[in-house]
This record gives sequence, C-alpha cells and structure tokens, in this order.
Amino acid sequence: MLAIAPPCDAYAILDDDDVYLPWHLQAHAATLEDHAWSHPSRILSHLCRVLHEEPAAGRFHGALAFRREAIEAVGGWRQDARADFDQDLIARLRARFGPPGDPCDYGPPSYVYRWESSESVHCSGLMTSPDNTDWYARVPLTERGTVGELIRGWTLRRRSFTRPSVRGRIGAEELP
Repeated sequence: MLAIAPPCDAYAILDDDDVYLPWHLQAHAATLEDHAWSHPSRILSHLCRVLHEEPAAGRFHGALAFRREAIEAVGGWRQDARADFDQDLIARLRARFGPPGDPCDYGPPSYVYRWESSESVHCSGLMTSPDNTDWYARVPLTERGTVGELIRGWTLRRRSFTRPSVRGRIGAEELP
C-alpha cells in the first residue's frame, strides 16, 4: 500500500463502512505532532441499532493514524492474507514506538464502528481465527471499479484544531 500512497507526512486509515466525525483527522494530526502513531482510547460503536461508547483497547484498525516514518520503520502491513493483519500492525507499532498518542485527548471519540447498520459485508464476520487466510477470497464483490483519491498530501505542518463541544450522546438517527 505504501508503494502507491502519495508521499506525505502521515496517513490515516478510513474504512469505507464506518463513520468519521468532523474532527477525526484534526485530532489525529494534533496527536501526531508528538507521537509516531495515533489510536483512540475510546470509540463509538453502532451495534444492534444502538450507539454506545466503548474502550478501543488495541482494536479498531479503522481508527489508526501514523507518521510515514513509523509505518515504514515497522515494514508496513504484513504481505499475507492472515486475518490478524490489523492486530499485527498495531502490535508492531506498539513494540517499536510504545503506546500510541490518543486523539481523544483533543476531543470526544470521532470514530464510529458500524456493524449491521453499514449495509455492507463486514470482513470481520468472515474471519474465523487469527491465522485464517481464506477470508479475503470469500468477500463478495458487488461492483468493480476504482475509487478516487480522498486526501492528497495530508501534512502535519498546519495545526488549526478547535476542540469540538459535544453535549450528550449522538443519537443513532443522526448517523449517515
């Protein structure tokens, strides 16, 4: 993946079936000013049509961000089809750089993990064990094509972050 990524200071994982609240990238950028990698301590989960906050506890690959030199230092993602590719990357980042910076230090959780509400196939449901390697071949493809570039040249040079003010919980009806 790094071979095709545009050169920039940092990368954030954005999973197509999850929701990212408006301050998500700003919180990661602020965190990456002082840390090699960023992963929230808390996330929002939308499971069983109910939105709740929960500890991230080393899970949720879709909530990661890291400096380019950090992902290069750990060799990027493993080049096999094991189902624990995400946990492996998180473990290698932690072993090399220590605990992540926490974007929740700059605001409330900004990542919403969706399961059944995304109306898409969840690869997690196809993974039967960490060493499972046939899960990817079982992902049903409904449409082939290319997806345009979302962010070009995200850099850490600009720091303009406003801590969001969130009162109460975000209701499930407010999710896209």
